[in-house]
Amino acid sequence: MNNKRILTTAAVGALSLGTIVGLSLAQPSFAEQGTSARATVPQAAAPAAVRALPQMPFLPLRLAEKAATTALADCLRQGFPVTATVVNEDGITIVVLRGDGASAASTDASKGKAVASAGFRSPSDALGARAAADPGLLQVPGFVILGGGLPISSGGKVVAAIGVGGAPSGAIDKTCAQAGINAITPSL
Repeated sequence: MNNKRILTTAAVGALSLGTIVGLSLAQPSFAEQGTSARATVPQAAAPAAVRALPQMPFLPLRLAEKAATTALADCLRQGFPVTATVVNEDGITIVVLRGDGASAASTDASKGKAVASAGFRSPSDALGARAAADPGLLQVPGFVILGGGLPISSGGKVVAAIGVGGAPSGAIDKTCAQAGINAITPSL
């Protein structure tokens, strides 16, 4: 009876030790994260399935913030408090900046313009012009098809969109959105 208990205890101990050692080898060393000597895996060593995955460009947060900040500043310089929203290619919000004094409606308007531009990969005012021939565009939930929404492209592909709302006209919103895009164009 004691021999069985000893063997069982020894087996459980060996399994536990093996699991701990295995897990510690599989975990990254957090002490090395701050150093510049990170281990890199050569491309040839990556499994074929990983190499076959598509590469998806995206707009990083720092560029989204820069575009929104520039658009906000451009409209404020003209005397118009606005809201600027940047969404990814799927219409998911990356950043929203609401200027001091911007109306509550400007928040929804800027997002709706950005989402419409991302969804149709087209300026939001162009969609408004198309609505006369295709009134269904007026019924798409969450889309605002007034001027002020512009797609943001990188390498010929739409990766995001910016929408500005709150100025007295869509044309002014659009110029502010364009200023935001111009500020990040060298980095795209």
